[in-house]
Amino acid sequence: MSLCAALLGCVLPQIANAQDVDVAVRITTQEPVVGQSITLSVEVKNGTADTVPMLPEIDGLITQYNGESTSRMSSVQIINGKRQQTETTSTRYSYQITPLKPGEYQIPSLAFIVAGEKHDTPSFPLQVSMPQADPDYQLVLETDTTSAIVGQRVPMTLTWYVVLDRNKQISSNRTPAFVMMGPDGDYTTAALTPKPLPQNRGAGTIQVLFNGERITLEAEQVIHDNRAFFALRMPIVVLAESAGTHTIGPVTASLIVNEGGFFGNDRFVTIASNSLALNVRDLPDEGKPANYAGLVGRYTMEAEIDQISVHVGDPIALTLRVRGDEPMPRRIAPALELNTRFAQDFKLSPEGWEEAYENPTGVRIYTTTIRAANADVSEVPSIELPYFDIDSGQYRVARTQPIPITVEESAIVTLDDAVRHQPVPVENAPAKPAPSVEKQELTSSRVALGANVYDERALLHTTPAVLPFAWSSFAKPTVAMVVAGPPVLSACAVATVVLLRRRNPHRVLLHKAHAKAASLARSGKHADAVRSYVSCMTGIPTHSLTAGDCFAAIQSEQCDHAETLSSIVADDESARSSDAGDHKSKPAVASNQLRTMLDDLHANALKHATTRTGVAA
Repeated sequence: MSLCAALLGCVLPQIANAQDVDVAVRITTQEPVVGQSITLSVEVKNGTADTVPMLPEIDGLITQYNGESTSRMSSVQIINGKRQQTETTSTRYSYQITPLKPGEYQIPSLAFIVAGEKHDTPSFPLQVSMPQADPDYQLVLETDTTSAIVGQRVPMTLTWYVVLDRNKQISSNRTPAFVMMGPDGDYTTAALTPKPLPQNRGAGTIQVLFNGERITLEAEQVIHDNRAFFALRMPIVVLAESAGTHTIGPVTASLIVNEGGFFGNDRFVTIASNSLALNVRDLPDEGKPANYAGLVGRYTMEAEIDQISVHVGDPIALTLRVRGDEPMPRRIAPALELNTRFAQDFKLSPEGWEEAYENPTGVRIYTTTIRAANADVSEVPSIELPYFDIDSGQYRVARTQPIPITVEESAIVTLDDAVRHQPVPVENAPAKPAPSVEKQELTSSRVALGANVYDERALLHTTPAVLPFAWSSFAKPTVAMVVAGPPVLSACAVATVVLLRRRNPHRVLLHKAHAKAASLARSGKHADAVRSYVSCMTGIPTHSLTAGDCFAAIQSEQCDHAETLSSIVADDESARSSDAGDHKSKPAVASNQLRTMLDDLHANALKHATTRTGVAA
């Protein structure tokens, strides 16, 4: 026995005992520039956190948790003929930090509880500075207006100059990201769709992100500072939310530039624009309507209904179109319950206004349902929307035209209206007259109501229907269900599938994207699998998807794997942007685990696909 045991000890591998828990922290840099996103990684070896701590809100910084990823490593040692195998499990928790303004910051310690034991990460400082000027990549912010009123849209133009050099190209591995945030933050910004350039001046397009919103810019060759540049102009609008002197900007842009052609290196570039001063005044109190809600600009409204002749209580579909200058607030339709005539003459829908899923530029479309409360209602009253007109400097009210309608009382039908009992003579009847039934057809109903007859003598002279033997067999419910059930169910299933595909082609695209993502996952291309499916969900090209895009899209589907799936893309981005030439790394999750997560995401996406329109794959 001892000899056999010794031989087995030499041949069979031995698994080492569990090792101690170790927590390590790594950060990409402690001296970032404004607009440069850095990654804070906390790696827990031989354990996982019971609860994941979150970074607190820090003024001047945007902090975001990017999720976790797990990796396993095995090592084998052979000492004196004995083989010992050691397995190490590591879980990495990633946080993204983006500075918005220069200064000194302190990132606090994070407390990780692993197997009931507390592990505190060290705190560390951040020294944030403004990006250095780069003559090859410049941002210029311009405006013709230096004063405004609270709520006024101030148009500005952001011009991005990119040097015209074949050896310096914007990398497609990362979408250029623009961020506009002033020191005080008392204003909001929005990018508008640029007008197309003349055909002979355009020189290609590029997609960028402005405050997280995807915008397509068109390049134009120009001469700037006595050099040849591509100029990409982005119209933006600034809306001041409080009075005072505001510093608008700077706008920062972060991008990856490939220098040196095909065999060149990628360089991370962060640039900043100039700042502008804007003096903002309060709105005047004179002439302000009581129901004024803060709108500034110029607005018009139109209303229409689906029918003009109704009965009391019939549903009336009311559509409201509000026209104005972009960017327009999403919830701009006035509350009907605050309108006295609507509150008295109509029963309003408890859901209120519903905004259309897609609106034309400069138009917001809302729909709701109203019901006339009585027959005295003669019109749908005017809807009012007060606003402050910049051109005239006065408060004005946009109104819809009243819509005449005809309302009739609703008919109340009772059993007495349908049936009346009377004693009438019956032939060969006994001395006591038998009750008989006289029917009255209702003129207000499409199908006349019939009465239930309970007197057996009234049915004596009726002739029962006689069916042939074969047909009488089908009259039995059991036989009919056995014979007709399978073909009916099959036809219903086929009709349901065809109807769902015709009504919602997005489900078909999701099924195809799921099959493609599963194939990529089996081949080990985990990040490509996640990007492929999220691209179908959002309509964003795969090469433009970032880890943040994936996290937001997956989280919107109420999927529990948003952090893990987005971290797979984040790891791939980190590997691509690292200086090391080898981008191959051990996958964070196994292929079968990834396919299970994609199955869960696909199931959630299909649940929500019934309310969406299809997007291009």
